[in-house]
Amino acid sequence: MTLRIIRMNQNWNKVSTKEELKENLKDLEEILNNKTIDYLDSLIELDYSVISPNITEKERLILSQLELYRKITIYNIYKRAINIFKNNNLEIKGNNNGIEGLRVYYKKDYNIIDLFDFDYSKNTIGDICLYKTTFDNKYREKALEDVMKKLEQLYDEKNPYHDAPNSFGGPESRWNFDHKMQINEYEELFKNLDRKEITDEEKQKEEITQKYYDILMKDYHLTEDDLDEQRPTFKGEQIEKRKILVKRLPGIKITNIITYL
Repeated sequence: MTLRIIRMNQNWNKVSTKEELKENLKDLEEILNNKTIDYLDSLIELDYSVISPNITEKERLILSQLELYRKITIYNIYKRAINIFKNNNLEIKGNNNGIEGLRVYYKKDYNIIDLFDFDYSKNTIGDICLYKTTFDNKYREKALEDVMKKLEQLYDEKNPYHDAPNSFGGPESRWNFDHKMQINEYEELFKNLDRKEITDEEKQKEEITQKYYDILMKDYHLTEDDLDEQRPTFKGEQIEKRKILVKRLPGIKITNIITYL
């Protein structure tokens, strides 16, 4: 997810303050029932995450029509995330950096490990992105099998084109070049998968992403079974190395990007 940095001018869409939200909520006390007022007040107080199933899907859908609910939800997601990540030697970029959202990552030298993104710059409530990197033997064995089958297929393929003698850049030459590149890609992928251990850098990435991924999933009262797997639309190596899980709530999209080592 790419968070857009904007100019902080009179149109700057920053997260509302607690005081502003409390005052706005008072204006709705005669319109909303006590249960709803108490729920919205709890979100402002950060008692729990707005993602948690404290209301029904129907109630959530109705509330999503209110602009104040949008502001409260953005505040809740933004502030609870900051409370989770602060004081942990992490890079936290948000409103103070001209971002209509929040980006959290770990940085060491030139190595950046993404941990969390929240983008509320659109008309919806916002998009949340969680990241996890893992070394999974079951996945690795399945991926190795798939890569081996693909390589066998590529090795058996024959060039269907024939260029004229002494010609260059024709269909036959282009097919040979593309075919060789594809073989190299899958051979490199096979080499990366065919190992028993991971590097210290990869282990650090696995540990830090797993830690905060688990904390956020627990905070949201979600398990991976609650999300739907999104089939990749890209081709090549990434198909074998990533799994994308998605959950949609009214105005909110949660995307979990799981990368396999």
